[in-house]
Amino acid sequence: MHPTVLRLLRVELSLVLLGSVLVQAVLPSLAHDQGRDFPEVAHLATPYTVLAIAAIAALQVAMLVLWRFLTLVSKREHTTRRGLRCLDAIMGSVAVATALTTGTLFHLLVIVGVGGPGVVLAFVGCTAAGSALVAVLWVLRRAQASRIDDREPAAV
Repeated sequence: MHPTVLRLLRVELSLVLLGSVLVQAVLPSLAHDQGRDFPEVAHLATPYTVLAIAAIAALQVAMLVLWRFLTLVSKREHTTRRGLRCLDAIMGSVAVATALTTGTLFHLLVIVGVGGPGVVLAFVGCTAAGSALVAVLWVLRRAQASRIDDREPAAV
């Protein structure tokens, strides 16, 4: 991969990480405001905030591991066992973030029984995007593992 592309990806990752930290900092205040505006779900503001911050943290882990994976790509070492571990960690982090997000939205829609079309759309979007990303990462990981197995001599 061209060094300029790697630098641009790292700049973008840095900006997204910074933005996600800012969102985590502002989230409690936003949740408090929503609890005040919608008193029927005010008791859920704190647990939902904790779950949202945890989901963002899982995505931050994925971004940090992606940074490490880009380092492996720049050294042409991404088709190694270390590269596979990076893909596993990214896939796991995205799966955790997806589960936390869709679980929270499912709870709001089905258990609590509130939320309008926006919450339904967020639920469908998070489920589709998260599961699609995990599926793409799974395919990428399988392709990488196949390349590694092809290069390594068979054990006798």
